[in-house]
Amino acid sequence: MNLKTIDLCAGIGGIRRGFELAGGYTNVASAETDVMACKTYEHLFGENPYNDVTSEEFKKYLQSLHYDVLLAGFPCQAFSSVGLRQGFEDKTKGTIFFDIAKIIRITCPKVIFLENVQNLLSHDGKSTFATIVDTLDR
Repeated sequence: MNLKTIDLCAGIGGIRRGFELAGGYTNVASAETDVMACKTYEHLFGENPYNDVTSEEFKKYLQSLHYDVLLAGFPCQAFSSVGLRQGFEDKTKGTIFFDIAKIIRITCPKVIFLENVQNLLSHDGKSTFATIVDTLDR
């Protein structure tokens, strides 16, 4: 069985690579906006992932795809203990999770794989993780 993935907030493709090495996964779309990460990703996978998950145009494109597994390394800098810890208050990186949640809602993947970072469970008195779980439940 071959499952199709999309790789959001892809960085250099580490999550995608892990799934592909496990076997049975083929990536059909990627999104990353960091130019240097995109260059590395293109070198590793032969495709440029430059797409923006906050773009309505990209969301509409994803609706046209058939895929099974959503992979997302949503920007950890806003939540990680080694980042700025601004969480959802970081209007550039902290709110990207909600764009991913919208993509999940409009495309209904069979499986969702989201990156975890140190401090995510305890960030903002545990309310960040509660918000993530509540959003995904809805």
